[in-house]
Amino acid sequence: MSLLDSCFAASEDTAAAAAAAAAGGSAAVSPAAAACHLTLRRTRSSSSSSSSSSAAPYIMQVAMEVWGVEQVQQVKQADWAAGAAAAAAAAAAAAAVAATAAATAAAATAAAAAAAAAGRCGVVCAGDLLRQLLQYHLLLDAGDMLDRLVAVWRHLAAAAAAGSSSAAADESWLRQACLDAALRLRSWETIVSILLATKQDCEAWLPGVKEPQQQQQQQQQQQQQQQTTAAAAAAAAAAAAAAAKDPQLIKAIGEVSLEAFEAPREETANGWEALQQLD
Repeated sequence: MSLLDSCFAASEDTAAAAAAAAAGGSAAVSPAAAACHLTLRRTRSSSSSSSSSSAAPYIMQVAMEVWGVEQVQQVKQADWAAGAAAAAAAAAAAAAVAATAAATAAAATAAAAAAAAAGRCGVVCAGDLLRQLLQYHLLLDAGDMLDRLVAVWRHLAAAAAAGSSSAAADESWLRQACLDAALRLRSWETIVSILLATKQDCEAWLPGVKEPQQQQQQQQQQQQQQQTTAAAAAAAAAAAAAAAKDPQLIKAIGEVSLEAFEAPREETANGWEALQQLD
């Protein structure tokens, strides 16, 4: 039995114990109810601190709050039929016990307990139903629902880390369902918190994270190249300016100019005459 299924069994044991207590009897609670870490959640206000916790397990209570019994019935009629048969058998057994005890009040209490069991039988008895609802995202399109199921996933992850193989199996599919729903709802904080808790790559789940980083890197590279080119050009200009002011270079240029100015005119004339003779 998985950890989630133990939650379902725990709610049945709790309801049976409540019915037996009302009838004046006693009922033993199974180890699943005692060991379940996700069972009961207080829904009353702080003013009524002495009130009892809800009899439904945590996950199923959240599902019932969001969708209600009628919508869950529409999802899987077969589970409801099987659960109704089980509830009818439980009601018959309770009626037989009540008849044997010859207590009208006990019979009424047992009938009420059977009716309550019939009202939630499809939710309590079928762990596969919750898995299918989560698989088709029927319970994860509301942010409040998602937050509370993420809290359930954290409990499962803690149990899996402690070495529970059944909790590890439930944690895997519930984590995937929460991630898919958070991606649809664009709840980035939820995605990051789950991925960081499981040490996964956030960039693989968050669309648009890699692109801005790549663009920033490209822009930084271009800026560095531009700065390098500008620095090289400035260094070359500074070197040219320094060379232009070199006294030795100025003296050499002056000597070359003077030699060209003082060249013999006769050599120039002879060269001109030679060119004319070639014509």
